[in-house]
Amino acid sequence: MNNKIILSEILHPVVQGEGELIGRKMILMRVFGCPVQCPQCDSYHTWDPNRLSEYRKEYTPKELALELFQELSKFDVDTVLITGGEPQIYRDQLSKMIEILQQNSPFQIYFDIETTGSVSWPEDIINNEDVHFDLSPKIGSLEPKAKIKDWKLFRSLPKWYNLKVVTSKNTWEKDKEAILQFAEEYDIPDHKIYLMPLGTTREEMIEESAFVVSKAFEMKWQFSPRLHIFVYDSKRLV
Repeated sequence: MNNKIILSEILHPVVQGEGELIGRKMILMRVFGCPVQCPQCDSYHTWDPNRLSEYRKEYTPKELALELFQELSKFDVDTVLITGGEPQIYRDQLSKMIEILQQNSPFQIYFDIETTGSVSWPEDIINNEDVHFDLSPKIGSLEPKAKIKDWKLFRSLPKWYNLKVVTSKNTWEKDKEAILQFAEEYDIPDHKIYLMPLGTTREEMIEESAFVVSKAFEMKWQFSPRLHIFVYDSKRLV
């Protein structure tokens, strides 16, 4: 197994833009590569060969843990956002990195992992109460290139998680049925389900959000804006 973790952006401070940890300050590490590849992806530079980021750097888990600790300390932040791309392709390396950071930090460090949940993760991450999973199984408006039929992580859900599904006016009826079936199969309670509006620009977010809020009330689910798009529109910061 390759012991390296490849990043597609420099480490930098952000606020979480989605889910139940929205607004929380974090240091973002964006990994390179994704086997899911949604056509509507807002991070295509991590996997699309025609639009790849110019930045690409490899780290061992120990090297990345050290650099993350420096960034956390610099910005007085206690949470690392692990996103991509798809972090699941580095799950064993990330397990080691998290272990190193938590064992050697003088302050408590939390982790927020954004993943589809299509594969199982190491038990030490799933059962770690300081690790939150933002699970996005792409059962709504986002249609991945890879057709996934078995969502292995949902068969052994993490200690701390939420489920996020992108939807829209045009796809709502189909999306609703998919969410209901998914929630029943994997025993996901209503308060864990977050609806998000489809789009990659601020204009699209505004156009879809009122409709999605109304559906969140109707279904007794939660609503999440995609705060980073409202704040920065379609611009990449790094």
